[in-house]
Amino acid sequence: MKKYKKVILYSLSTCFWCSKTKKLLKEMNVDFEEIYVDLLSDEESVKVMSALKENETFPVLKLDNDYIIGYKEESVRKLFQN
Repeated sequence: MKKYKKVILYSLSTCFWCSKTKKLLKEMNVDFEEIYVDLLSDEESVKVMSALKENETFPVLKLDNDYIIGYKEESVRKLFQN
């Protein structure tokens, strides 16, 4: 299992797939920060979206400088398996 310094889950508060990703990370005991993009101020949201290259698909899992876009259970399991 590769160790990441910082894992961030960018999600929407009403997104089913975002919730599934969060549940999966918790199940695998992955330390992560979650940011609900839809609950940010407009200014903060613009900053986040530009950092995500204006990707409009959620969830976005940022692993240091790598990204997993969308719900990809198999990819996440491979990255964090013991």
